[in-house]
Amino acid sequence: AEGAHAISNNLSWEGALWQNKAYLERLLDPTVPITPMAALTLACGLGVRDPGQTAIAQDALVASWLEGRLEVPVLAEVLRDLIATPLVKLPRFAKSLGAAARAHSLAPRLVFELLCVMVMQDAMAPPKNIAALLELLLELQRELGTALPDKTRAALEAMRLTGKGKAAQKSLLAAA
Repeated sequence: AEGAHAISNNLSWEGALWQNKAYLERLLDPTVPITPMAALTLACGLGVRDPGQTAIAQDALVASWLEGRLEVPVLAEVLRDLIATPLVKLPRFAKSLGAAARAHSLAPRLVFELLCVMVMQDAMAPPKNIAALLELLLELQRELGTALPDKTRAALEAMRLTGKGKAAQKSLLAAA
């Protein structure tokens, strides 16, 4: 809880607090369970501006998943709720999740599953810059050759988007 609080209060570097990386480094320990508070700390770490902290969060994401410590639906829900707030910038999440997807040959599946839940937002008022997440989801969908889950597809069909978001939405829905 302390880590989630510390990191979430320093997402945009108003005063870089590099010591916060200690909270993320604990998540690399294979004996540390990814509890709901650890998932919130990890989610905040994936959205932080400091590239060093983000890199640790990406490593912790992939490692905890490969080790069976991470419950993907739990983290996905935390991420979905977090992006509905003005706390984090969605392009930062897209960048960090994209890097995590490239960290291991199996990681694209993990990031695809996370994104499928993350993009299920308020159809009438989706978060600003959701296009970044949709473009990454499209890239992974093509790479994996897999269809969107029914719930994700329904959420995307109902979403009112413009610009890049609309183009990514259309491509995602057109893919098999």
